[in-house]
Amino acid sequence: MNDELSIKFNLTGADAALSYIWGEPASSKREYLRTGLIYLLLVGLMIYHKTPWHRGVIVLLAMAGFSYFASKITRWGLVRWGLRRELLKTSEVVARCEITFSEKGAAYRSEKTEGTFNWDELARVVNTPCGVVVQLNREEYGLFWIPLQVSPMNNRPRVLEMLRSRAKVYQEAQAPQDPVYRGEFERYIGVKGERPSV
Repeated sequence: MNDELSIKFNLTGADAALSYIWGEPASSKREYLRTGLIYLLLVGLMIYHKTPWHRGVIVLLAMAGFSYFASKITRWGLVRWGLRRELLKTSEVVARCEITFSEKGAAYRSEKTEGTFNWDELARVVNTPCGVVVQLNREEYGLFWIPLQVSPMNNRPRVLEMLRSRAKVYQEAQAPQDPVYRGEFERYIGVKGERPSV
């Protein structure tokens, strides 16, 4: 590839929700780490206070059960409510973006942020019915969403082919595997009555 290839697009509130549905947020790793640190702290406190082992086991099992049910309530309640609210924002533009691809990688910019990434950072690309998820091997700014409508449109298939050939993992997906996300996505498709676009 000798020439640079650029696309411009608007991201809506619905796009932000769709990228969350289809992507794998890096924050999940921090959540697992935080949970592990809490359990280590509890074990340390029980050892310090010489808690009998059977009481310690009961406390840890109780905490595990509480964490499980709390996470389920959060996912089925707050997460669904938040996604449903954001998916309604199909006309609210939250960012105007431009991505320029080259032999080395890509440069992106919007009103809120700008930066670059190299091709060796490209971990995963998921082509969905409503856009493309681009996931990088980094914690900060590691997830990008490219909607169906970009400018110029004739650059979109070239960009998709470029991402497909460079990604470590490339997937074609029709619906999210997570049941919560899948339900909200199918509801969104039903409300739209067609494949979503911006």
